[in-house]
Amino acid sequence: MPDRPLTESVRAFAVSDGADLFGVANVERWACAPPRLTPQAHLPGARSVIVVAAHHPDASVEFAGIPTANYMGPFQIGQTSKLESLAHRIARFLKKCGYASLPYPATRFWWHRKHKELDSVHTASFSHRHAAVAAGLGEFGWNNLLLTPQYGPRQRVASVITTAPLEPTPLYDGPALCDRCNACERACPGDTFRKELLEPGYDIVRIEDREYRYAKLNRWRCLWGEQFRLPSEKLPARVDERVLLDACRTLERCGLEPGACLRACMAGPRRAPKAGRVVFRRKKDSLPLENADGRQLMDALVERGVRRGAAEVRAIPLQRLKDVPLCLPDGYPWQTIAEEFKSLILARIPRPRKIATLDDLPVVAEAERLIGFGLWTQGTNLCWELTALLDNLGYEAMCTWKDLRPMIRKALALLGWSEEDSVVAGGALTSAVLDDASPACPCDVSTKPAGIDPGELETLLRQEAVRQDLDLFGIAPADRLAEIDGCAALANRLSERGWKLLVLGQSFFKAAVEQAGKDPAGTVVPYAYNQYQLTRELMTGAAALCRLLARRGYLAYPIADFSGGSDRLASTRGELPSLHANAAVGVAAGLGELGRSGLLLTPRFGPRQRILGIVTDAPLATSPLYAGPPLCTQCGKCVSTCPTRALGAEESVRIGEKSYSVACRHGGRCAWSIRHGLVPEEGPGHMGWTPVRTVPVPENPTEADVQAARNLKDPLQVLGYQNATHTDTILESCMACCPAGTE
Repeated sequence: MPDRPLTESVRAFAVSDGADLFGVANVERWACAPPRLTPQAHLPGARSVIVVAAHHPDASVEFAGIPTANYMGPFQIGQTSKLESLAHRIARFLKKCGYASLPYPATRFWWHRKHKELDSVHTASFSHRHAAVAAGLGEFGWNNLLLTPQYGPRQRVASVITTAPLEPTPLYDGPALCDRCNACERACPGDTFRKELLEPGYDIVRIEDREYRYAKLNRWRCLWGEQFRLPSEKLPARVDERVLLDACRTLERCGLEPGACLRACMAGPRRAPKAGRVVFRRKKDSLPLENADGRQLMDALVERGVRRGAAEVRAIPLQRLKDVPLCLPDGYPWQTIAEEFKSLILARIPRPRKIATLDDLPVVAEAERLIGFGLWTQGTNLCWELTALLDNLGYEAMCTWKDLRPMIRKALALLGWSEEDSVVAGGALTSAVLDDASPACPCDVSTKPAGIDPGELETLLRQEAVRQDLDLFGIAPADRLAEIDGCAALANRLSERGWKLLVLGQSFFKAAVEQAGKDPAGTVVPYAYNQYQLTRELMTGAAALCRLLARRGYLAYPIADFSGGSDRLASTRGELPSLHANAAVGVAAGLGELGRSGLLLTPRFGPRQRILGIVTDAPLATSPLYAGPPLCTQCGKCVSTCPTRALGAEESVRIGEKSYSVACRHGGRCAWSIRHGLVPEEGPGHMGWTPVRTVPVPENPTEADVQAARNLKDPLQVLGYQNATHTDTILESCMACCPAGTE
C-alpha cells in the first residue's frame, strides 16, 4: 500500500529545500516505455519516482535569446546545480528512512545516436520530462517540452528513483495546456518544426489510459545551437550528423542558444497578452504591491540566505550602478532593464581563508580550485533561490550573468566586500525596492576562547557534520601523514605547529555503484553524477565546519586532493580528485584501512565514499587507527578486473604504527581510463560514444600517446563539444568489484 505519511514527509522536505513543484509516479506508469528507459532498469525493486522542479524566473527567459538567438544572458542560471543538490538530498532523506534510492541529474546525458535496441536518437538515459508527466506535474507541449499549469514550459526538473512505496500524484486532468498555437514553430530560429520533421510527424507516449502527442523533430537541428554553439543564422536547409560535424570544422563558435521554443511558449491557461519581449507572458498568481514593505522583503531574503550558508545578503539601488560600462552585445535591451529593475541583491558566503604557512604547497593550489567548485555551486544555488522567491511573489527578478561582472565589482566595492575572503553569489536583479537595513549574520571570525575543552569542541564539530549530512568524521595527527605519498611536506608543516587534520566523508548511493553499466539500463550516469555531487556536498559541509572553527578563533582550511592535482578523474563538471588521491589520509584519521586496491575501505561503505580533510590548529584529540576485523579479504578482484593492468605487485604502505599490503598502482595506466576516458567498458562506451579505434594501453603512456588516443575519440566529443571527455562517465572497476562494507 502507498505510504501517505512518508509521501508527505518527503514532499515537505523537498519544498523546504527549494522545490517549486513536487510529484510522484508509480513505476506502473512506465508500462509502455522501452525496458531500458524504465525506473526498474536503473534500480531493481523500484516502486516510485519522485520529480521535483525549479522554475525559470520569467525575466530570465524574456531577456535571453536577444538580440541574437545565440545569447544566453540570464537564462537558466543556478537551476541545474540546485536541482542536482535537491535530488541528492531527497535520496539521502529516503536512505535514512530505509529505502534504496537513486537520484538522477538534471541534464547533459543523452545517447545521441540510436543505441542498442532503441530506435530513437538523442535519447535521455532517463527522461525527466516523461517522468514529470507521469508524476502528474503537467503534460507535453507540441514543442516536446513539459508544460505545467503553474509555469507553462518555464521549469527544469530532476528525478529520484526509489523503492519507497509512495502515494502517486494523479495524472494532470485540468484544462489543456497546449492548444497548438504554433508559437514555438514560428519562433524556432532553425525552422525545426517545418524542415525535416520526421515521419509520421509526431511521437506518441502512453501513460495509463492517456495518450500524448508532440512533434517528432530532427534533433540534430536543435543540437546545432543549443549544444554546439554554432550560429543559428547559418543553420542550413538540411542537417544530419555529417553536416553538423562539417560545420564544427569551418564555422566560428558563438554562444549557446537558450531555446526559442521555450521563450515563445506559454500554457494556454497562463497566457497573457504579448509584452514585447516574447510572444506570450505568464499570468502570475500574485502581483507586487505598490506599497510593499521593502524591509519585510529584505528580511525574507536574508532569512533564506542565512539558511543556505550566507554571511550577508545585501541590496543596492540599481541607480547607484547605472554609470558602470557593460560589455553587452549591440542591441541588447539594457535600457529597458535599467528602467524596470530597481535593486541588485548580493549574497556573501565566507570562503575558508588560506593559511599563510601552507600557501606554497601544491595541495593548496588544488584546494583553491575545489573550494571554488563547491562554494560556487552553493552560491549559484542561492542566487537562483533568491530570484525565484521574488518571482513567485510577483516581482520581476532574474539572476545576473557574466557580462554584468563590472557592475558586480562596483557593488562589491560599495559594500566593502572582498572576493578573496568570500564567494559572492552572482546576484539578482529585481523590480522590488528593497530596504537594506536588515542585519548581517554573525561575524566570520572571533577571538580564540581561553581553555576550551577539546572534547567539547569535537562534539560541536561532530554535531555540525551531522547537520551537514556527512557520514564520516575522524582526526589524524601530523606524524601519520609523513609516509603518505605527496603528504610529507604538509606533514612537516603540521608537525612543527602541532596541528591536526580533520577528515570528513559522505558515501555513494549503493545502487549507483551496483547498477553502473549493467543492463537493462546499461548506463553509468547516476554514478558519475554521484561522484561530482559528493564533491560539492563535501566542500559545502567542510566550509561550514571551517566557519564554525573560525568563529572560535581557530585556523581551518579544507584540502580536497592530497595528490596536489596529479591524480584526477574525468567528470562532466570538471576533473575531480580520484578515489585514490585521498585514501591514505582517511586511514590516518581512523576511518578504515587500505584495501589491496589502494582505496580506503570503511566498515559500513567499503570503498564507496569520498573524503576530504580540514587542516586546523584547534586542540582536537586524535582518532585511533581502525582496529576492527579486516576489511580487505585479499580476494584480488581489484587487480584482475582492472582493464588497464594498473595494479601490479604488492608493496607495503605504513601509516602510523600499522602497515597495509597494497598493489602497486601505475598512475599513467590508471589515468588512461579514469582521467582520459580511453577505456569504453569503464564508462564512456555506455554513453553510446564511438569507441576509440583499437589503441592498446601503452606500458608507460606518454602525453603524446594520450593526445593521439584522445584525437581518435568520438567526433561529437572532439569536434562538436570541443572536449574529448565530454560527459564521459567513469566507473573505477577496482572500486565497483570490491565486496567490502556492510551497506
